[in-house]
Amino acid sequence: GSSGSSGGKRSHSMKRNPNAPVTKAGWLFKQASSGVKQWNKRWFVLVDRCLFYYKDEKEESILGSIPLLSFRVAAVQPSDNISRKHTFKAEHAGVRTYFFSAESPEEQEAWIQAMGEAARVQ
Repeated sequence: GSSGSSGGKRSHSMKRNPNAPVTKAGWLFKQASSGVKQWNKRWFVLVDRCLFYYKDEKEESILGSIPLLSFRVAAVQPSDNISRKHTFKAEHAGVRTYFFSAESPEEQEAWIQAMGEAARVQ
């Protein structure tokens, strides 16, 4: 039998504050960062200026988190070469651009607004 290794992979994802109010939650498709760039359906929760995403709405384990401060959130431009409908992006100098796709134009608008708010420096 092997003894448990000390250390292991350090996770850089932030912990979600259980007491912080949820600004917005819902399903979004997120473009994979590498490889075939497929779109994965994820459950997103915006809490305390940070976007957390999960496999589903049970919110059992955080797949990742994006601290939105200073990001620019906007609908995609033709130059982004994204053919998907209702797609928007969060971009930040020196950080890769995240692409998200909502299920309706209303949701797209709502997320852009909510994430834009969270990204604004007070």
